[in-house]
Amino acid sequence: CLMLFLCINVGAQSNGGIVIGGDVYGGGHNGAVGTDNASTPAPAKNKVKMKADSVATIAASVTVYDGTIRSIFGGGENGRTYGSTSVTVEGANTVIGRTALVGTVNGGLFGAGDGDSAYVFGHSNVLIKGGTINQNVYGGGNKADLMGSTRVTLQGGTLNQAVYGGSRLANIFGYSLVDIDGAHATQDLVIK
Repeated sequence: CLMLFLCINVGAQSNGGIVIGGDVYGGGHNGAVGTDNASTPAPAKNKVKMKADSVATIAASVTVYDGTIRSIFGGGENGRTYGSTSVTVEGANTVIGRTALVGTVNGGLFGAGDGDSAYVFGHSNVLIKGGTINQNVYGGGNKADLMGSTRVTLQGGTLNQAVYGGSRLANIFGYSLVDIDGAHATQDLVIK
């Protein structure tokens, strides 16, 4: 991973024994990621100016190959992300969330940040190629505005709840897209 780029890989070449009872974040906890991408990282979100091509830069990324995780966020927990976010889930044995969490915000997959101040100044990209996700999938964040656009691409796996291109209780200032990509499916895709 590059110095300005927070990268988390979970379960590469594992035997399915990885269990994370909490949440995984691509960004920081009450701290910003990718600050060199902004020319004015001011406190007010409408005053932030991004450097040229900064939105094309992936500032925070999570890739899960195997294991069990409660929730995934591409951005931070009340921490800003200056640049775009990426979340990839693959592997037949990957499980996100537990069925006991259905009906709560915990256990889902979010392409962006978590919390009122976890703004993402860029785009979010979610790619699901396999595994089981027991809660909702969101292209955006949870209570965290995203200044760009979102894309959720589904190529395989089992999704036991809903899929949203946008956010939960937050705004997307660009567009949102859900792409059910059967032409490039890596395994069966089931949306319950």
